[in-house]
Amino acid sequence: MANTWIVAANRSKARIFEMQKLHGPLVEVTDLVDPEGRARDRDINSDAYGRLYGKGEHVQGHSTSADVSPTQHESERFAERLRDYLNRAHGEQRFDKLWLVAPPAFLGTLREKLGKQMRGALELEVNKDVPTHSAEEIRDIALTERERQILQAARNRMSKR
Repeated sequence: MANTWIVAANRSKARIFEMQKLHGPLVEVTDLVDPEGRARDRDINSDAYGRLYGKGEHVQGHSTSADVSPTQHESERFAERLRDYLNRAHGEQRFDKLWLVAPPAFLGTLREKLGKQMRGALELEVNKDVPTHSAEEIRDIALTERERQILQAARNRMSKR
């Protein structure tokens, strides 16, 4: 089996594990933390939105709103930080295959940030929030989902015949 990294992440924490054998033990490579990823919008954004004044409006203006919420922005920054770490490690040939285990919203954000080369290494995606689980639980969740996807693909091939 190729050297596989399992990334268990959410918007505030990412744990990266290395798996040498399919059912073998996981070795934790690193732990990345973003404390602001756990904050609420009002905790991050302490400033008011800007104001726009149209022609002839000198007293009353219209408030603007951000296109992206402060928590979403922080989540994207953390996903970029994680992506940069993975790109460096993949460039150094520290892993061949990548498995991502993350809640749906963060998984989507991370997927958007990954480049073509990293998407080529991506073998498995699991929609679960598990960075606080034990290494064995994370491995078992990922392996269970992998086996489910393999069975589903086999059923799909059989039904097409």
